Amino acid sequence: MKSQDVVILLKLVSLEQAKNEGDAHLVEAAHNDDPYSVRSLESALGISKTEVNASINRSVSSGLAVKDRETGQAKPNRRNLYNFVVHGLKFVFPAKPGAMTRGIPTAFAAAPLRNLLISAGEYIYV
Repeated sequence: MKSQDVVILLKLVSLEQAKNEGDAHLVEAAHNDDPYSVRSLESALGISKTEVNASINRSVSSGLAVKDRETGQAKPNRRNLYNFVVHGLKFVFPAKPGAMTRGIPTAFAAAPLRNLLISAGEYIYV
């Protein structure tokens, strides 16, 4: 599993959502191609066709996507993807704090969450 797999799956979810809500301008792709095609995903995400294809194959083999019987296109398995994003993402891509440095506060130290969450230490994440 690669981080770009999650990006591609979320793009497929957003395309499905836009299609279901009738937002045609969000579903349009370059060159009037099928927005679910590898070429359209490549142009929309800036990821090569080879990597998009490999990502879709990994997602199908892991159960995060399924092949549509009629069209043969990969569609995200929303339930599995939701469970993976909520419960599994932190294990696949763990956050590893680096050395102390100067920067802009992020995570719980950022302005919207600063007063809502409490840190266990005096140092903040940047």
